[in-house]
Amino acid sequence: MEKYRKQIVPNAKVELIHVSLDDEEADATKWALEGKFPWPTVLAEHYEETGLSEYGAFAGESFLVDSAGKIVTKDEKEAFSKIAALK
Repeated sequence: MEKYRKQIVPNAKVELIHVSLDDEEADATKWALEGKFPWPTVLAEHYEETGLSEYGAFAGESFLVDSAGKIVTKDEKEAFSKIAALK
């Protein structure tokens, strides 16, 4: 959450999207509310229709994707380094 607050919130060029593996929307919503997650959450059942399935991501993975939809990196440390460089 700290990285999100420091590097993503103040940067209008970056958005975090979470894919929930919960089967029930109520479970995903409850978890997100309890965690006070401010980012958008996509249910796994809507994964295909959002276009996120093109990236083949699984729970716990971080991808940095540019505005054209190209994967910049799949490495979380490198992603946050690149995010920090965006101004």
